[in-house]
Amino acid sequence: MPLFSSHVQQQAENSYTSRDFNQCVTAQYVRKGYKTFWGYDIGVYNVARNANGRTMVGNLCASVTGSSGKLHVAPCVLPKATAGPYWIVAYEEGDNGYALISGGQPKNLVTTGNDVNTCGPNGDRPLL
Repeated sequence: MPLFSSHVQQQAENSYTSRDFNQCVTAQYVRKGYKTFWGYDIGVYNVARNANGRTMVGNLCASVTGSSGKLHVAPCVLPKATAGPYWIVAYEEGDNGYALISGGQPKNLVTTGNDVNTCGPNGDRPLL
């Protein structure tokens, strides 16, 4: 059972998801039930598609940092020291649920990404 599944409705271009692959991006966060060698306990499964239907898949790992709603995410083979921040700024469950996710502390030039995610594939237009 996933902790959270989301469909990205709006995403800032970033170093790990190019503009070409911003057509259909989904993310699923699943509690592993154990800690990996590097101490991760959440699996992150990202799928991105481009306009031609080509798929890019990312199987990542995450762990909660000291504060609620703050995760560190990285490829599972890398230590936590290399993980990037993902902050769940706002979240609501349900069919019309959503998550606002920031790539860490906002800075003058955000290069780590900001996302507007919804629980369903078709976002609620007034929300967006």
